[in-house]
Amino acid sequence: MSLKLRLILSYLAMLIIPVLLSGVVSYLVGIIYIGDAGQAFNLPRRPLAFREVFKERQEKINEIKMKILKEPEIAFKQSFWVKEQQELLKHQTYLAVKKGNEFIYLSPKVREEELFKRLPTFGNPEEEGAIQGPDGKRYLLKQVDFYFPDHTSGSVYFITDMDVARKIMIRFSITMLVIFLIILVATNGTLTFFVSRSILKPLSQLKTAAEQIKNGNLDYAVKNGSKDEIGELFVSFEEMRKRLKESEEIKKQYEENRKELIANISHDLKTPITAIKGYVEGIRDGVADSPEKLSRYLDTIYRKVLEVDGLIDELFLFSKLDLKKLPFNFEKVNLNRYFEDVAEELEFDLRKKGIELKLNLPKEEIFVQADREKLKRVINNIVDNAVKYMDKDKPQLVINVKDDNNRALVEIADNGPGISDTALPKIFERFYRVDPARTNTSGSGLGLSIAQKIIEEHGGEIWARSVLGKGTTITFTLKKLGEGV
Repeated sequence: MSLKLRLILSYLAMLIIPVLLSGVVSYLVGIIYIGDAGQAFNLPRRPLAFREVFKERQEKINEIKMKILKEPEIAFKQSFWVKEQQELLKHQTYLAVKKGNEFIYLSPKVREEELFKRLPTFGNPEEEGAIQGPDGKRYLLKQVDFYFPDHTSGSVYFITDMDVARKIMIRFSITMLVIFLIILVATNGTLTFFVSRSILKPLSQLKTAAEQIKNGNLDYAVKNGSKDEIGELFVSFEEMRKRLKESEEIKKQYEENRKELIANISHDLKTPITAIKGYVEGIRDGVADSPEKLSRYLDTIYRKVLEVDGLIDELFLFSKLDLKKLPFNFEKVNLNRYFEDVAEELEFDLRKKGIELKLNLPKEEIFVQADREKLKRVINNIVDNAVKYMDKDKPQLVINVKDDNNRALVEIADNGPGISDTALPKIFERFYRVDPARTNTSGSGLGLSIAQKIIEEHGGEIWARSVLGKGTTITFTLKKLGEGV
């Protein structure tokens, strides 16, 4: 249930529950107060008792009205009014009968309270009204006008004592007001407690988690199974924590890589620089005492300088790839012709090292979108890596170009020593070397990592498979172009 729906339902509950409970309580309390009122009105203990007793009172008044209208002479009989008064007493109603300007019948209550002095004259509308006694009591008045047989005006006053009912109603109203306020406060307080608890408790958990993360504890996980907005907040918070942890781990890895890079650079630069220094000192000390020896020393110095230059160039290239600041010049490339040219260049250098190169191309031409120079760097890095560790008497490299549905697949396989299963997943990591203990291999360990980044910028993939003692195959893919592109 969403937080918004939960709040709406709690708001409706705060309105409906107090009303329902107040209705039930008012029914029960009403029965109690009706019991108290029964002493004055002889009411039964049921909610509609007041309505029934006033209905009976009105029926009695109508009955008397019909009698005196049909038989006006009956109004002269005191016995008639005494009898009717006895009937009306159970409704706390008292009679007063007026002929002309004189009262011919007054009930004892009307006489004692001097209520007759406050009664209206003949001609008052036959509507329920109210009068107030000398002591402040309120009475309900019903007046019925008629004419005596001698055509004298007459009025019958039905005076009902409402003071007891009024006091009971005031007490009932105050009681119900207090009960309603109690119900309202209790209901709203309870609902607010549970709703706020469902919100504040998870927020407290998030606060604790935030404090833990602020203090560097990125392993402090938070969980919440709710499906509302707070649950979504927990999911987002947990995702943020995981990303922060990954970022921290990457940061640590970068720091380790930086240290390893410094160590690699120090080692790889120190070796050729030491050689250069030695040869320069030999020249200065006159060791190269012949033109042939001097030429050999200078050639060696030149090769070492090229080695240092190549290392710096590789580090610079990797840095720009890593920061995504290296521009790519993509163009339509015929992969068949491209690899024919590349193989021709490679074969010249590989033949000098006694390495056989084979190229297998598909019958149909394949077109891709690629940066020629960057793609050549990928091929050279893979080939250089293979040549660097080649240990067979008859070394061999095979390049296979295949059509793989919507992509081109390139395999570069060697018959070198192979790579172990534990080392194979790491060969594309920056600065990684399969066997760092080898001293006859140079490089920073960035070759395959550079190749991976270049292929990824082309929208392709690169991976390796290897068998120890038999060789390694590096495979990468490139997106194909349609024939009309």
